[in-house]
Amino acid sequence: MRQNWPAFWLIGDPFRWPATGEIDVFEGLDGAAWFNFHYQDAAGNAASHFRRAPGNYCGWHKFAVDWRAREIRWCYDGVQVGKVTRHITHAPMFPVLSFSVTNPHSVRCVRYEGACGGKIDIRAVLRVRGFTARP
Repeated sequence: MRQNWPAFWLIGDPFRWPATGEIDVFEGLDGAAWFNFHYQDAAGNAASHFRRAPGNYCGWHKFAVDWRAREIRWCYDGVQVGKVTRHITHAPMFPVLSFSVTNPHSVRCVRYEGACGGKIDIRAVLRVRGFTARP
């Protein structure tokens, strides 16, 4: 049996990660919706702010991130579910849509229980209506 790991995220220069940051608009892990912000801390180490969004996100939903100079806000179905006001990156980023299929018996999935997604629903479809970048 395989499991899915859908995600919609923004990333800066991947060769300079985490210095250029990563904003995960939506990440489906363990059957739940998560949002994440990966950055480089003052000591130069990779650091993260992540949280599981409350609610059930099966079916069609609207996931959004509002990335500003002083804050990042995540909204799911028009409701703010998270906010970060520290370590905000100013590096240019580009959007990435990904859908990984994992083996739940792999070393990573066994060692980090719940890190490899949930059962695949072959009826599920990912659709993006638009990507808007505003100054």
